Amino acid sequence: MDSSQFICIDDKHLLQAETCRAFQAMRSEAQKSGISIDIASSFRSVERQLAIWNAKWEGKRPLYRRDMTQADPATLSDEEKLHCILTFSALPGASRHHWGTDIDVYDEKAINATGKPLELIEAEYVANGPCYPLHQWLLQHASDYGFDFPYAVDKGGIAKEPWHISHKASASEALEKLTLTQLAKDIKNMPILGKSVILKHLDEIYRRYVLNKGIEQ
Repeated sequence: MDSSQFICIDDKHLLQAETCRAFQAMRSEAQKSGISIDIASSFRSVERQLAIWNAKWEGKRPLYRRDMTQADPATLSDEEKLHCILTFSALPGASRHHWGTDIDVYDEKAINATGKPLELIEAEYVANGPCYPLHQWLLQHASDYGFDFPYAVDKGGIAKEPWHISHKASASEALEKLTLTQLAKDIKNMPILGKSVILKHLDEIYRRYVLNKGIEQ
């Protein structure tokens, strides 16, 4: 998606115009209740997502299992490594962050008060976590501004992400354009590591992680 059509917010984050307007209105309303909504990540280019993917494939970034225990890449088959990465990192070309419709949010002041860096882990958003008040406010009010939580439930696809909000109407339109055929074409033309195993399992990847339908029962 062409990021030149996006609006810059917070001096460095890009969002689609409609998403940006909705987010700014929501953030202003939250401030009236003493809630701070800060952006950890918004638009992310395919190139940036590719760098993350390749670093994980090469073992230059840590890999985690669904239970958050660290995995040793040397002990994983290519297929196991594929699913290990996909649980926490989207396939380049298929990340919702490419669309400028999705935002990772946090409370910067609350995180800073802990003396620890933001990790974007569930523990930061549950009871007694620094971002818990923010998350509770969003659960009550985000839908009023057109936002939902695409990864509110772990279905066996993308792991649970309470920090990830999506402008539903704009994201739905973008998802409709991301067909399996288009994704296959993009992957074939991309310098991505693990390409052969990705293409072999692309049907499953598309259903399980991109559409986030999880594991078939």
